[in-house]
Amino acid sequence: MLVRVGDQPITAGELQRFEAGLPARLRGGGPEGRRQHLQSLVDRRLLVLEARRRGLDQAVQPALEEQLTRKMIDQLVEEEIERKQQAPTEEEMKAAYERYELGWQVWPAHILSSTRAEAEEVIRALEGGADFASLARQRSLAEDAERGGDLGKFFGSEDAVPVLREGTFELLVGGISQPLQTKDGYEVVKVLDKRRIPYEKLRDTIVQEMKKRKWAARREQFVQELKERFQVRYHGVQAQAVLQAAQGAGLSPEEAAAPLVSYQGGALLAGVCVEHLPQWTKGPLPADSLELFTTLELWVLPDTLMALAGRAEGRDRQPEMLEWKEKKREELAVDQLYAEQVATQVKVDPGEVERYYQEHQDQFEVLPGEVQLTEVLVDSEAEARKVLQAAQAGEKLEVLADKHSRRPKMKPVGGHTYKGRGRMVISPMYHSPYHDFFGDANAKDVGVLQGPLLVQDKYSVFRLDQPVVPAPLPLQQVRRPILYRLRKEREAAAFDQYIAGLRRQYAGQVQWFEDALARLESPPAPAAK
Repeated sequence: MLVRVGDQPITAGELQRFEAGLPARLRGGGPEGRRQHLQSLVDRRLLVLEARRRGLDQAVQPALEEQLTRKMIDQLVEEEIERKQQAPTEEEMKAAYERYELGWQVWPAHILSSTRAEAEEVIRALEGGADFASLARQRSLAEDAERGGDLGKFFGSEDAVPVLREGTFELLVGGISQPLQTKDGYEVVKVLDKRRIPYEKLRDTIVQEMKKRKWAARREQFVQELKERFQVRYHGVQAQAVLQAAQGAGLSPEEAAAPLVSYQGGALLAGVCVEHLPQWTKGPLPADSLELFTTLELWVLPDTLMALAGRAEGRDRQPEMLEWKEKKREELAVDQLYAEQVATQVKVDPGEVERYYQEHQDQFEVLPGEVQLTEVLVDSEAEARKVLQAAQAGEKLEVLADKHSRRPKMKPVGGHTYKGRGRMVISPMYHSPYHDFFGDANAKDVGVLQGPLLVQDKYSVFRLDQPVVPAPLPLQQVRRPILYRLRKEREAAAFDQYIAGLRRQYAGQVQWFEDALARLESPPAPAAK
């Protein structure tokens, strides 16, 4: 024993375990470093003593029970689902590849209309023999209309929203979709090309997907076993009252106390369900009793039944679980003590954040400031090379921009603002392709012709007109990190003051055994020859 705090000893083994958990740079320090580590363990015991004196070890009981329940559930998931989940076989994965037609990619073109009626007119025109690309140039509202609606690459099923995936991936090359409603309007899609990724290249992805499916299937099976074991019953007569109360109608005391779902050993009461339903659904409330019970099946009953099974099996009374529970109780109680006596006592005024920002701007990362350049943006790399050759031969980039640039007809995106005659102002530049090229600061490239560079699915020939000068991050972007930094600095100072007070308060209950500590620090004597 090295130190006794109250009736609790701190042993050499405990100190060694503590030091083993420290970062390598903090493990040394000789006798003085070891004494500091031991003092940290003593301080921890003092915090536990004070938390108990204040009754916080009992105040945290609800949170402790919640964490204990979660730990039992995790144990059951590990034992009954994770370990009993069988790995997918090669035959199963190949069958899934064929059954679900995995790996297909399509190269689409589209025509965007604002209404379904306009999209149907487009389809009638196509059925009458109109050329898709020409019709897209005439009628599409999308930015790629000038390219005949060609989206320029292959898309996999994971790249498309469900309505487009379901409406286009079954089409053959040359096939035309029905009007598909998206957030932009109504799309008519033509499949220009189609290909399939071989099974061998998709195998790792299929393995992961099959594991997820098997895990979900095993979980569903296990929950069904628990439902039968605990005789789960649904009380549909209460469902309508719960749904109405969730919309604000309220429940009578009798209705609130009635079970919505009952099982051996307990019940989910209607009042509890109304209280927690918004949290369980994380979205729109159930529209009817079927959706209500489906929600409970998905988000409530599995954990409820697993917790019930854990307690029925005595998992909460196992020695290792009781040991974990007491350590967790101490941890929660000390956290609560810290919150009450330290964290809530620390205040940071908004004005202090602004002053810190003004005084320490050099500590923060910088963004590239406004960028000014002249640009010619064209559809293909070959066209861009011709523009570059013309500029290198002496033709002004501004004149080439007037002749060839697609930028004037494009909508401003990502801070790219067109000023006419090829002139561009980009602010902020952080997410611009030009940022990857110029970096956060650049003066050496001013006046130099550059390109072709892929920019917004087109190709750019450009010239930097003004140096790229770093700009400080705005206060709004760093306010929270500064506030966090100031709070933590003050909390550290407040904690040092608080723990010093606890050391004085409990000095009579702390006994250091200097002889034992000296023996621990002394090297072992050499063996006799």
